[in-house]
Amino acid sequence: MNFTFSVIQWLYIRRKGVLELTAWFLVGVFLFSDHAYLGFFVLFLLSAVKILPILHDILRIAKNAYVIKFYNIVIWFLAYTISLKLISYQTGIIEDNLKFSPAIMAIPLSLVLAFGIIMFFSMSMISILQVVSYFSLFMTTRFKTKIVRSRFYLFSTRSFYIVPLLAPIVILTAFVSGPVFKIALLADSSFISDCGEKEKDKMYLRIDSHSCMVSTLDVNVFTSQPVIIKSEK
Repeated sequence: MNFTFSVIQWLYIRRKGVLELTAWFLVGVFLFSDHAYLGFFVLFLLSAVKILPILHDILRIAKNAYVIKFYNIVIWFLAYTISLKLISYQTGIIEDNLKFSPAIMAIPLSLVLAFGIIMFFSMSMISILQVVSYFSLFMTTRFKTKIVRSRFYLFSTRSFYIVPLLAPIVILTAFVSGPVFKIALLADSSFISDCGEKEKDKMYLRIDSHSCMVSTLDVNVFTSQPVIIKSEK
């Protein structure tokens, strides 16, 4: 009787840790039993709960003027440049003929780049904690207690859970990349062009001085491949 009461009391005191351990156990079971979606769903719920204590800090960082400038200048520039090069390489279109499509493709690509930076940041925070733990033997109990109770320690231990919460956005970006790519090419196409005669269901995009890309505007516009025609400029 006393043993059962002690176990129940211990479970109550350690209920948060027990629930977290149970959640990780379920994640492992689902992932190794070909139920990956359930595993990721449990991990997503666990991450949502674990992130709540640092949500205010995350929002404050996201609204920081320097973070916004870094995204607008560095990440967006990289995403736009990579998109321009990839579209030109994949389609053969001269870069000078691409105006709007690199900007459109830069939107999902910038999200992927931002996700990569956040993942790197989260892993770095965990690495910093490991380094701190190595030096904990040389710290006083008071100093270690101060570190454990600090906002930095709380943020560092839970920053990893940002990654599972943002992963669905990256996965969704991968799924919609195909239609977005078609929309991007259409944005640079035009009805009136030296590639061919004006038609209400056709749009033209010049590839180079010898050929053009023709997109037919029908129900299959996002699934069908544009036609390449010869057209001297």
